[in-house]
Amino acid sequence: MSNNIIYVIVSFILMYVLRKTGWYFSKKIYVKFSYFLTVIFCIVWGYATALIVGFLIFKYDPNIVVKIIFGYAMGAYMSIPNFGLLSESSVPLEAQKKHKTLSSLPLIIYIVVLVIYAFAT
Repeated sequence: MSNNIIYVIVSFILMYVLRKTGWYFSKKIYVKFSYFLTVIFCIVWGYATALIVGFLIFKYDPNIVVKIIFGYAMGAYMSIPNFGLLSESSVPLEAQKKHKTLSSLPLIIYIVVLVIYAFAT
């Protein structure tokens, strides 16, 4: 099998695992975590997602189309742990701050880490 096919298969498996894991932790965050721990979780989640995507791209060296679609774009999707978990209108007012943080901070961290990684290599 070519590296592109292996990369796509690994990306889909990783997407499934990270999506389920992200939803699990997001549910816990809404109920049990303080805002400080939510921010720490978001930084770790975004950083880890960027490292995983960067490692897979380095290891399999897919072509540019596969790299953009199944690498960077899918990584951006996976970096938002609560994506698709709740409807925006169903989030209680007391959880809005955590919800917005979970929806944006990991993606920002993901992008920043990948940009730094791109210039460092």
